[in-house]
Amino acid sequence: MSAQNVLANLNELGVRVWRSGENIRFYPAELVPEPLLDALKVYKADLLGLLSTEGGEGELPPPLSLKAADVPVAVVIGSYNMPSAVELQIRLVRHHCGPDTPILIADDNSDGMMDRTGDTAYDRLEWLQHRYPNVVMWPSVQRVGHSGGDLSALWKGLQWAKATQVKVLAKLSQRFMIDRTNWLQDGARLLAESGRPLASNACMSTGFPLRTEAMLLDVAAWTQPGLIADLCPRPITIAAEQALIEEVWTKLGGTFMVWELLGLGRAVWHPDTYWHEVTSLGEYHNLADKHRMPLREDFHVEPWRSRPGYIGG
Repeated sequence: MSAQNVLANLNELGVRVWRSGENIRFYPAELVPEPLLDALKVYKADLLGLLSTEGGEGELPPPLSLKAADVPVAVVIGSYNMPSAVELQIRLVRHHCGPDTPILIADDNSDGMMDRTGDTAYDRLEWLQHRYPNVVMWPSVQRVGHSGGDLSALWKGLQWAKATQVKVLAKLSQRFMIDRTNWLQDGARLLAESGRPLASNACMSTGFPLRTEAMLLDVAAWTQPGLIADLCPRPITIAAEQALIEEVWTKLGGTFMVWELLGLGRAVWHPDTYWHEVTSLGEYHNLADKHRMPLREDFHVEPWRSRPGYIGG
């Protein structure tokens, strides 16, 4: 037996192992037999070395209040040129929703995809799917822009979710972060009870009837023939919010579930959520520190419209 054998055996059992300071964490604990529990103690020093992480002490252990989801759930993160944000999202989702929560990074052609140097935004995003189990990246070979990128993330996420038998998919923008345990499990249960195809909220700040920075979607409803093709990756000339509400009005029964987690508007502070319009750079850094990782220089709170090379699309 060796530390490598211990990790391999735990992986075969479906047990997630990570480092938290000078301790070894694993989940779910009930799957670990006594001989492996003893081996974790014997090989602790070697395991700490194998599980060391870049720039921090490793993920926080799951909260004791963590619940299992009633139905298979997953998360798609819309991504562009901000690998630090995406990594923090992964850590938050895994901490609050379960260490095995499947995550798809839907990337809109971040810098470096076609010109690999080893330290581009694309390289660092690609590294995340090797660093974190059950994380997959699906990049676009051509950039489609802001609004089209929202639809692209949904299209990729829904097709991936259907192929992996996921019932409820959460779509998150890379800078909309949720610091509340069981938000995905509770949201998926409420969506199923509502019988609606979508959970979102209107935005009093912009007047949009729904919002795309965080949504819950019934995968079966959104992948039906004649609808999923409407979301295919492409530049569009209207806001993604308008394109999606038209799908709800014309093809999905006309209504959606109001998700209280989103609050009243993008420019209105709401508990347990972080959004660049109401969250300072320092507050994001504090959140990252809490989850034991640094935010690199790629992270910012500026609107994309103010950045060079912005594409509305």
